[in-house]
Amino acid sequence: MKSKFKSLVMATAVAGALIAASVPAHAYVYAEADLNLRNLNIAVGTIGSTGGFTAGSATINSWTFTATNTATLYGSSVVTSATCGIATACGPTGSRLIPGAANGPGGSVVRGATDFTYYGPTGAGTFSNSTSALYTAELAGDPSTAGHTIAESNIATGTTSASANSEIKSTTSLNITFTVSGTNAFKIAFEADPATMASFHDVAGTKGSALAQLQTSFKLRNNTTGVSATWAPDGSNACTSLTWACLVSDGADLNHVSNQGLNNGADDVYSRTTGWSNFSLLLTGLVNGSYTLTLDTLASTDVTRVPEPASLALMGLGLAALGGFVARKRKQG
Repeated sequence: MKSKFKSLVMATAVAGALIAASVPAHAYVYAEADLNLRNLNIAVGTIGSTGGFTAGSATINSWTFTATNTATLYGSSVVTSATCGIATACGPTGSRLIPGAANGPGGSVVRGATDFTYYGPTGAGTFSNSTSALYTAELAGDPSTAGHTIAESNIATGTTSASANSEIKSTTSLNITFTVSGTNAFKIAFEADPATMASFHDVAGTKGSALAQLQTSFKLRNNTTGVSATWAPDGSNACTSLTWACLVSDGADLNHVSNQGLNNGADDVYSRTTGWSNFSLLLTGLVNGSYTLTLDTLASTDVTRVPEPASLALMGLGLAALGGFVARKRKQG
């Protein structure tokens, strides 16, 4: 009886060792996207012959801010969202719009509503989460607009996928009136601190992919003529407009993608420690009329981890060894 028990323990140990060999310690597939924005100001006015800017007038007809966070882990998703606007005023200064964090069910890291911690890649747990906050809003009476979005996903072991998104959108309808002679102008200026990271480190034979992406855009449209301009800051100092003249200064790339596909053992990191950069857009050639301004900023992550056939074979060998032992003992019994 003791001999049979010892043999069973040995077979189980062999199977366990083979299975463990297919899942190494400290392996991970990871992605993070993070955008912090502050001191965003919008102004309309006229540029005189000497280059000086004289403020014009703009009547705000309506405005909304919407913040949405999503996180998916182990096939289950969580979504949080909040909206405020001219009819449903945002909260007090310091917490204008905070929808609450989205944490993938079963994750090892639980992010709080205003927790913008960079947790980073780890081989000790699997998680996916996101959060966003609009701290101040110029349209709500604050001196400027400031907000933050972050999404993070990490897979340490097993076969699974995870994704997270954090987004802040704004739509403003306004009437612009230029009353001073000169060149009519529309200005946007702000500071931003962007970061993306994608990592794939797994010494075992696994396949994986990691993607981290930032998407940021501004669009101004004349509601009567349909003339518009779109600005997606990406470091190229350019905007798209067929009618208005654009003068752009991009301090960094706010539409960046970090992507580690099958390049095992590498990191793709963008602007993790650069700090704040300045951005500005000046549109000239506008006329009096009704306009719509939209802002959209999105941080997203997507990671997957799939064992290679070699790893699966090791697991199969371990299970087969255990199964064969049990079958033999039943036959002998």
